[in-house]
Formats: sequence, structure tokens, C-alpha cells
Amino acid sequence: MESSILLKTKVSKPMIRNYTIDRPEWIHRVEQGMNFRINMIYAPAGSGKTTLLGQWLYEKKQPYAWLSLDERDNDPRRFWRYMIYSLSCYMIPDLEERLLPLLSNSSMSSITSFIDMFIHELDQLKAPLAMILDDYQFIASSDIHKGLCYLSDYLPPHIHLYISSRQTLPFVHIGKWLVRQQLNIIAAGEMAFSEEEVALLCQHTIGYSLPTEIIHKLVQQTEGWIAGIQLALISFQQDEGQYRFTLDFNGKHRSIADYLFYEVWSGFDEELQSFLLQTSILKRMNAELCDELTGLQDSQCKLHRLQQLTLFLIPLDEDGEWYRYHHLFAEFVQNVLRQSSHTRWISGHQKASQIYIERQWIEEAIDHSLIAHNYEQAAQLIDNHVEEWLSKGELDTLLHWFQLFPADYEFTIALCLIQAFILGIVDRFEESIELLKRCEQRIKALSSSDKYSNYLGILFLVKTNILFASRDFDEWFAFMRSIQQQIPQNSVFFHFNYNKNEPFVRNTAFGLKGLLSQETAHVSAEMIRILHQQHGENSLLVQYVMQAVVEGSYERNDLNTCIYWVQKISKNDNYRIVPGLLVPFRLMTVKLKLKEKQYITARTILENTLQLLEDPQYHNWRKHLYAFIAWIDLLEGDIEKSIHVLDSISITSKQRISLDQSLAFMILSRVLIANKDYNTALEILASIRFFAENEHSTNIECSVIVLQSICTYRKGQVDTAILLLQQAIELVMPFDYVRTFVDEGMVIYILLQKLSHKKHIVNHPQMLKYITKLLNILEAEGKTPLLLSDNHLIEALTPKELDVLKLIRQGHSNQQIADQLGLTIGTIKVYINRIYNKLGVTSRVQALLKSQELELLSGL
Repeated sequence: MESSILLKTKVSKPMIRNYTIDRPEWIHRVEQGMNFRINMIYAPAGSGKTTLLGQWLYEKKQPYAWLSLDERDNDPRRFWRYMIYSLSCYMIPDLEERLLPLLSNSSMSSITSFIDMFIHELDQLKAPLAMILDDYQFIASSDIHKGLCYLSDYLPPHIHLYISSRQTLPFVHIGKWLVRQQLNIIAAGEMAFSEEEVALLCQHTIGYSLPTEIIHKLVQQTEGWIAGIQLALISFQQDEGQYRFTLDFNGKHRSIADYLFYEVWSGFDEELQSFLLQTSILKRMNAELCDELTGLQDSQCKLHRLQQLTLFLIPLDEDGEWYRYHHLFAEFVQNVLRQSSHTRWISGHQKASQIYIERQWIEEAIDHSLIAHNYEQAAQLIDNHVEEWLSKGELDTLLHWFQLFPADYEFTIALCLIQAFILGIVDRFEESIELLKRCEQRIKALSSSDKYSNYLGILFLVKTNILFASRDFDEWFAFMRSIQQQIPQNSVFFHFNYNKNEPFVRNTAFGLKGLLSQETAHVSAEMIRILHQQHGENSLLVQYVMQAVVEGSYERNDLNTCIYWVQKISKNDNYRIVPGLLVPFRLMTVKLKLKEKQYITARTILENTLQLLEDPQYHNWRKHLYAFIAWIDLLEGDIEKSIHVLDSISITSKQRISLDQSLAFMILSRVLIANKDYNTALEILASIRFFAENEHSTNIECSVIVLQSICTYRKGQVDTAILLLQQAIELVMPFDYVRTFVDEGMVIYILLQKLSHKKHIVNHPQMLKYITKLLNILEAEGKTPLLLSDNHLIEALTPKELDVLKLIRQGHSNQQIADQLGLTIGTIKVYINRIYNKLGVTSRVQALLKSQELELLSGL
């Protein structure tokens, strides 16, 4: 849908005009910006920001990434998509394949992770790079502002961001950047033209020099504003050198429309005025497009004539084919068109929309249809192509278009349901529910039962999505009881991809971010039953519901149900096609194997899944799989190998933490705990917990708190560990979490035992019952510690630790043990320290005596 031609005009630096004033001081000022992380160029429209940035790039041959912004770039995913394009076109090949999949997640919570990956790609560049965002004044999205602030904070030292805007930028970090001398600001006064520069411009523009006093007055009254100066010079030409323009030209009144209307516009012949009026509605143009719109055959000549005026026409590509009118000039001519003939204004946009439809430039066609008040056409275009925007996650773009329709415009029922669906996804539940009620009333009023049935499938899915998100399950069951007709499939909703980045469906909004309950289990089972009856078992929606049931039943320790649905999913190969299903399904299968300590099988599953996701676009999914491999290495006692695997996917204590990489960072924290680097582990866990709390990700938050409890226990802060474990229990007790605690084994058993004896817990029957259930499951699975003679509970030694202890008994040195087990001597020292900690001893002799007392090596 996106035209490669229009894309090229957004990411190409502007072509240098035939004549530009040499401004070495200003070029040097811009060049100095390469000593700063961020450069902000503030100046009114017509100050020459774009021209001078382009001139600097040409003169200095500076490597760059250029992005020209407009109103439609306010969708965060669209903005960052074009940021990717600006780099992939000239600097980083194949960047789109690696980064674009991260942008289509239905939640913006992962944007920092995407930006982290973006920064990682920038870090791979060796030469200094200027990243230029031109016309940033069009951006009003707070999400884009926040994302750009985050990017600016962590830019590699050889990457320099230039942002040009007509107004000051709304970045909250500006003060911090100034204090740290990371920000360079170039204001309007610094860009003003001097009298010497204006004299040179006069010579080129009108072919002769102006009197010194006229130039002085012109610069004084315009304050060196280049647009005003150029307009004055054009006026001088039209007035045959009368210089009348300088008599009433005042720099305090920079209304370009007034200047053009009174001094310049009236000087154009009628033919050129007509051409300008017709083509002013185009944001980008070439001769062919202008010919189609105007019905003329000489548009190229007219464009060339306008280009000679050096003010009105801005070249957009180095080939000199594509142009745009200067923003202020376009605004002026459009005002003239509207005021002179509203009919021509409407018909011009309608004709433009038809031209764009024929070229399949759908976004431009929709924009012009809306301006032309052809709402039926705009709605039809949106309806025909809505899946494309949904698949890219550009929901803000769709919502923006919906808002441009009149308040009383009645969309088709299908489009109305789509609007309600999107509002629900972006957490605007009240609007979504109100819109859905109106849709239901319209559907019920249909006379034909066939029409009712056609809409019922969409209604069912939209209502389910909203009610799941709003937790109103009673309403959902009431709705289901009212349905008697068959539910047909609909491609938009039955095949909507609900997971673009998360390792588990429970982490997504679709999976309620871990809020399990009997109600959610009941709804899921009922939904699967209904859709199976209606032959929808192969749809993405059903597959996602089944995967959510797998994860939920495992967490509640309903393993029979979990295994049943695992087998159901595995019988249908559809899950293998979509990484958002494949990875969660395989990771859950691995968790079942790890529960039984089947490490070889678990590793084989992960390696097979990696083979299915070899394409570079699956880079982020592969990180989740490698993180699990690192976990298996840790469980098998090979800490060094685990660290190496995490390093290979850039998961280290020095990396910035993001919520959608929480799985990998939690595994890193486990490695750090094993290495006794408790403080670093706690810092990582605190960061993840903060993000999880902000995003209301209950399952991630609980897992983090449990690890915090284990870490503080290892650190010797038992009371703090007990308090943290209590916090985790209080958080998820309403949702009946089990495996998050039980899978951690004996340390949790020890802490639960201690917690259960606390007075406030004894007096809290509900919590005591919950703790007792967890203890019973731990005991049933043999995850209880050894009981020493002094009634002190310790963890049992792992098989690898028993191997080390056996070799210690045989009198081997650390180096000999390392050689026999194929490990480094550093890893062996870690094992020995863990053995000492578990046995409560400080030497080899004490360890052997304690192991003899406990009969740990009997039979070995």
C-alpha cells in the first residue's frame, strides 16, 4: 500500500537548488552539532532550515539519515517505521526485516524494547552519522515525544540527532541535556541573513545590485528572515524596481499570506495562478501527477518556472523529479482557492482522491476523500484496506480518520464494529462499549436473519475482546445465552494476530496479563466450545484461546488439562506458522519437560524451534528461545555456558531493561544469584518489577517478586525474603497461582514454612490455607529440603553438586575436578561455595563430615 516513490521523497535529503548563498559561518555552526548528542533548530517557516541542512550535507559529504515529517506521521508505529526506512535506504541494509516485526505489537508497552534494538543497530555503525528529522512541528503525539526522548538519552556517541521545527520542542529532558552539555540549540536569530548575504541574493534573483540603503532597510525590517527577503525581491521585479515593498514591510507581521496576496500573487499571470490553485492541494507532486490533476500537458515547464523563483517549490529528491510547495506558500494558495471557489476546492480534492485510488496510494486517497466530504468513498477505502493497518499496528492512523468523519455520520455496521474493536484495544473501553451498544441495536433492527447472522460473528469477537479486557464476564455470559444463530467466521477478527512479541500469551492484553480466575477459565472453555461447533477451530483466535488455556491451567497446577490442550494444539500445524503462537506453545512444552528434569528433551525442542525461526525477521523471538537455553544450562550447572548464551543475545547487566525482554533478564538474574552477585540481580529485578507494575502485568510482577525473595534469602536477609514472598502471595492469591512458586523448589519451601509460622499468617485462615496447599504440592513433588539435627532446613544438593562433592571426597584438587567434569576452575569454585552454603560449612573437611552425617554420598 505504501508507495515506494512517496517513501523515497520522505527519506531523501532535499536537492540543492541551482543557486544558494554560501554561508560558511552557519555551516560551521551546524557542523559543530556533531559534537553534541542532540541538535534542535528552531526558526519560523521560511527561515531556510531545510535548505541549509541539506546544503551542509552536500558540502561536507556527511553520512546521514533524513526523514521529512508530515501530519500523518503522528501514529507512533508509522513514525518509527519511517525512522527504520530512513536508515535502511542508505545506511543499514535489511534493517526492516529485523525491526519492523517489533513495531506491530498491539500494545505500546514494548516500544522501549524496540528503541533498544534500534539503538543496538545504530551502535553497529562505525562512522559518525547525522539523523535529521525535518518539520518536527507536525508531531503532536506524546508517545512519539517520549520515545524520541528515550532514544536521545541512549544514543551511541557517534550518532547525532538533528531536529528542525518551527517551534520549541516539548521534550521533558531538555534541561537535563543542557546541563550535561549534550544539547545544541540553534535559534532563529542565528539563521538571519546579513546585508552582505542579501546583496549576493539580490544579484542572483533580480540580476542587479540594490542600493545599500534599501538593503539595509530590507534586512532591518525583515530581521534577516529569508522568506520575507525573497518575497520583497520578487515584488521589486514585478514593480520594476520601485522598492515600494520596503515602505510597509514589517518583520513583526510575518503573515506570509498577506505578503503573497498583496505583493506577489497578483503579479502572476492567470495561467500560472490557475495551475497553482489546482496543484496546491498536493503534498508531493511531479509533472505527471500535475498533468493528470490539471488536464494540462506542460506541467513540467510550470514547475521549472516556479523553481526559478527559489521560494515556492522545494525539490524532494536528488533526481529533481518530485517537489512540494513551501508549506506557507501552499497554505496561502489553498486559502485563496477556498475563498474564491469552495466548489473548486471540493472538486479538486475529489479528483486527487480518484487519481490516488488508481495508483493504489490509499492513504492519500482517503485524506483527499475526507477533505472533499466524500465520506462514503473514504469509509469504503478504509473498510477495504483495514486489515493492512491492523497488521502493521497503526491504530492511531485509523482512529484519526474515524475522528474526521462528521459526528452524525453512520458507518456501516461492519466498520462501526471495527472502530469499537480498535477502541477496545487501545483501552478506550467506555467509548468502545457505547459504540458497541449502538451496533447491537442496529444489528437487532435488521429485518433479514441472514444479515443478522453475517454481523453476528464480528459482534461476538468484538464483544469478547472488550469484555475480556474490561473483565465484565457476567455480561459476556448473558450475551452468549442470547445468541441462537450460527456464528460465521470473519477474517479481520478470527485471524487477528494478538501476540507479536511476548514469549507467553499470558503476558499480552489478550491473555489479561496474568489475571487468572475460574471465570476466565470458564469463558475460555465456553469460547472454544462455541467456535469448535461453528468450525472455527483452525482460526488464530481459537489457537490463541487454547494457548491461553494451556498457560493458565499450568499455572493453576491443573496439569491434566494443560497436557490435554497441548495435545489438541499439536495436532494442528497452524500454530507453527505464527511465531506469536509457536514460541509460547514450545516454551510451555519445555516447561513441562523441565518440571520432570528432562533437560535433553527440552533443549531439543528449543533447538528445533530455532530452526523454524531462522529468518532475520524473527530475531526477537529467537532471543526468548535462547534465554530458555541459558536457563537449562544453569539448571544443569554450567553457569559459564549460560552467561555465554545470554551474552550472545545482548542480555547483560549493562543493557537497558525492558518489559518485553523480562524473561531473559529474569534468567540473567538467576545466573547472577548463582554467582553470588546479589546486588546486581536485585537491581535488575527491581527495574523489571517497576515496569511490570506500571503495565499491570500480574504474572511478570509475581515472578519477579519471587526471585527477589530467593535472592534476598541467598544474601542472608531471611526476614526480607519472607516479606517479599508474602507480597507475591497477596498479589496472586485471588488468581490461584501455583507453579510460579512451586517451580522454584526448595528455597520457596523453606520460606513458606517460615512464613506459615508467622503470627499474622496463623490468624489469616485464607492465606494459611493457600500456603499449606503450596507446601503440600512441593512435598508431593519431592521439593522439600533436608532436615538437620538442629531442625535447620537446607536445600538438597543438585546432581552436579553431588558430582563435585564425590570428587572432593576422592581428594581431587579444584583443577582436577574441573578437568574431569569439563568445566572451568572458576565454575568449580562457584559449585564448592554453593555446597558450603547449603551444608552450613566453611571447608572441605567440614563438608565431608556433614555429608557423611547426612549420608549424602551413600551408594555413590
